[in-house]
Amino acid sequence: MPRGGRRPGAGRKRGVSAKHPSRSLKIALAAREAGITPLEYLCALFRDDEQPLPVRLDAAKAAAPFMHPRLTAIEAKVVEKRYSDMPLEERRAEYERIVAQARQVIAEARAKEAVIEGEVIEITPAARN
Repeated sequence: MPRGGRRPGAGRKRGVSAKHPSRSLKIALAAREAGITPLEYLCALFRDDEQPLPVRLDAAKAAAPFMHPRLTAIEAKVVEKRYSDMPLEERRAEYERIVAQARQVIAEARAKEAVIEGEVIEITPAARN
């Protein structure tokens, strides 16, 4: 049995529009009539105190994804080091390692090339001053 593709008699008949336009189509048409974007229309709708609460809530729910990004889960690596439990010499060695790593990152950042008006130049310490 074939799957997908065009099948005879399937779908809405030509020239027949939807019996009930979708909510998003209604919003888009109302916004076009007002000369604003659909998002601006939704914002005006949920801020209108004269609208019933369910209408305002629906407008706020529809507008929210376009105004506030969704938060995504991230993986965090937590390394538990208790510096207070380390001997003093070990703490000093760890501090020096962290400082050396930070200095290396700074030096690498300063040594990178910069592009000015399409010309590649290397930034030198003398040029920074």
